[in-house]
Amino acid sequence: MGLTIEEIYQGNEILAVFMDWLPTEKSRDLGGEPTFIHENEDGVTWLGQFKYHCSWNELMPACQKWDGLYEEIEPKNGAKYVELCDRLDDTVITYEIKPLWIQLVENIRWYNAQKS
Repeated sequence: MGLTIEEIYQGNEILAVFMDWLPTEKSRDLGGEPTFIHENEDGVTWLGQFKYHCSWNELMPACQKWDGLYEEIEPKNGAKYVELCDRLDDTVITYEIKPLWIQLVENIRWYNAQKS
């Protein structure tokens, strides 16, 4: 289950965009890691880099957002969504961040494909 740096960056970008952050034009300028921008409801702009793959504090809000998608997804793909939720739950109980991160990235890839 070894991941390359590029795979980690790509997965973290998928999660950052899911969490309403947008990649900057020069997203690899700061230390080679993708950089994202977000404007909050007050018009304040934030710049951030994320380590969802190794930070529970960053990963868990993304998991919570995923769990809240049922009403949006249910009419069309409820059974698949529940299956993916079950897979995510199964990885949470291992208390290991890497399998959880991998599963959440897979779930969000599926979700993004449903939206297009």
